[in-house]
Amino acid sequence: MRPRPMEGQTRKCSASFHSMLRLIRPRPIVQCLGPRKDLRRLFGPRLWYIRTMNDIQSNQPFTMGEGDQLFPFVSDTDTCEAVRESRVVFVLRGPPGSGKSTLAKRIHDAYGDISTLLSADDEGLQPTCAPYSDQADYDTHAGFHTKVVIQCKESTKIIIVDDTNHDDFQFQRLFNIARKFSYMGMLVEPHKPWMPNPREFHQHSHWHFTEDELLKFKAKTEEPVIALFYGWFLTKKSVDFLLNHYKSFLEDLHERPQFLEEFSPYMLQDIPLGDQKQPPILDMYFSRSKFSGGRDLLHCTANFTDYGQTPGAATYVKSSVVEQSLGRAFKLQLTALFVTPRTVGARVELSRAQLPLFDFEESVSDPTTADPVSPGPGSRAHVTLGCAPNVEPVQTGLDLMDILRSVEADEKPRIRLNMHLGELCCYGEGRWMLDLTNPIPVNSLFSGLYAKSPPDDDPASHTSCKEESS
Repeated sequence: MRPRPMEGQTRKCSASFHSMLRLIRPRPIVQCLGPRKDLRRLFGPRLWYIRTMNDIQSNQPFTMGEGDQLFPFVSDTDTCEAVRESRVVFVLRGPPGSGKSTLAKRIHDAYGDISTLLSADDEGLQPTCAPYSDQADYDTHAGFHTKVVIQCKESTKIIIVDDTNHDDFQFQRLFNIARKFSYMGMLVEPHKPWMPNPREFHQHSHWHFTEDELLKFKAKTEEPVIALFYGWFLTKKSVDFLLNHYKSFLEDLHERPQFLEEFSPYMLQDIPLGDQKQPPILDMYFSRSKFSGGRDLLHCTANFTDYGQTPGAATYVKSSVVEQSLGRAFKLQLTALFVTPRTVGARVELSRAQLPLFDFEESVSDPTTADPVSPGPGSRAHVTLGCAPNVEPVQTGLDLMDILRSVEADEKPRIRLNMHLGELCCYGEGRWMLDLTNPIPVNSLFSGLYAKSPPDDDPASHTSCKEESS
């Protein structure tokens, strides 16, 4: 039986081509034809993808065509599954005619009912490189972003925002909204073969811009966007799974007299802990209020780039390993849980494929000799689970390295306790590590955190929330 493509999603094929398909088992067309030049010969360079009936029946991701980037969130099965486990705001960015609207529809088609596509075109918002001409222009765009807020409040899993997003304020506003509602913000920038030639834009854009106007758009959107940091963001399903382990871990510690006796004296003394005769409630002592991505978005940082301010940030972002990994799914292995008077975290053991993405200074000094101690590549990789009051999440990595310094120096644990997840060891001064008998696997997506204002201090997103609720 001849595989039938979805209506409206393919160009007409020749009869000879259909005859060829009848002779073979249905499968993605790029496998049937071999080299991509055959695709261009048959369909032309404007082909985006062809989805065969075999793809539909097996729920396979889309196959992209000649000249298109293979974005993993529409082309890789594992990544598509990870996205379905998450809450993601896809923010498309690029000049008119770069293929944003076409790709936005592909993402929407890939995730169906769990996704919503919000298009600036549908709102009558014409792209412009000029500042807002009046308050009405500003209010119109603010109204568009209010719709993003509404979708976040309704817990829509996948939100696709199709706009040029060349304006820094509007661009940051979207990511601030995503962070406020603990959504993962995913930057998507299509790059087509015709983009270096402004004349080609006329053939691929429905807006009637002059070549000079298109060059301005192109120049503006070619300015690199560098995140605060890059890392592996856990899917919503994995976050819920890990937080359950975290809660059980703290409850178990609370029932261990030896732990409480050793740990309590090192807790931050300026923090009121209620009745001093009762053991401290650890899940009240540690919180996630200062998390940069929001309290319900956990991550393992790969590189802190500070919006391009750190040395080597641009080189890191432009590296092929980062470009190929952005938006792609990775499975992380958590091998230990650790707690100090300042932080609680989970140690991550990075695979060979993940190590090239990790770029952190990992050597620590032995305080007795001042000699550097290096526990090994990727040793600092971790997921922060909670922080004591007035403690920043960055402290978690320092606490982990401090414990590892003791481990590398062959210090014998002062206390050993058997727990159902493994052995809990004390290294003094309230530093404890639970080596897990069985690692905890979690799913993640590699991306950057682009928002700039703290989760609860963004006036733009607050305005949108107020407008939506009134």
